[in-house]
Amino acid sequence: MHIYHPIVTPHGAQATVHRIGSLNLRDTVQVTVNSFVDDVADLPCWQDTHEVPLAAFTASAYPASVNDFLISAQGPFSGGVIVAGSTSLDLAKAKAIARINFDRAAFINAGCVTPAGVVDTTDVSIRNIMASVTMAQIAGPDFQIVWRLLDNTEVALDAAGMIAIGFAVMAHVDAAMRRSWALKAQVNACTTTEEVDALAFGGWSMVDETA
Repeated sequence: MHIYHPIVTPHGAQATVHRIGSLNLRDTVQVTVNSFVDDVADLPCWQDTHEVPLAAFTASAYPASVNDFLISAQGPFSGGVIVAGSTSLDLAKAKAIARINFDRAAFINAGCVTPAGVVDTTDVSIRNIMASVTMAQIAGPDFQIVWRLLDNTEVALDAAGMIAIGFAVMAHVDAAMRRSWALKAQVNACTTTEEVDALAFGGWSMVDETA
């Protein structure tokens, strides 16, 4: 079992496969992960140690709990895929799903067209937008805010304007999630590596955010 997640290590090596090397359970849960160029390499090209929250470690049986944390949104290999087997089809599917995860994150983070203009949609920006939408709903007619758009211009918004941005951003995220689910369903339905290789994963710029 390993995690498939393409990365560039701090010393510039390309690594795609990551395996749990050791676990330390003294004061905190510390896991050492060995990273390899590919799934047939014998020697790791990088090694790093990560702290696993106790709640994540005990969420299921080890090593599944640790692998699940490593590829979670809070983990160091967020967006990665766990490869349980070692067949070429397993690896082809893992690579395809990892690419879908990468493309989905890139699409979500690229910005969103709203009635007020194009807004930033990084994780931090989306949290700020949702917090401001909540304040707009609470304050109602008294709500006023100046919002900086992706191109660094500023717009003055009332409650309705802020809420409209929130709806647009949620539609943007929802469209990305639904496209990724559809693509992953196609990957999981494949029975040969040739079928996986024949799939098309482009077209993210054409996602209909108003559907």
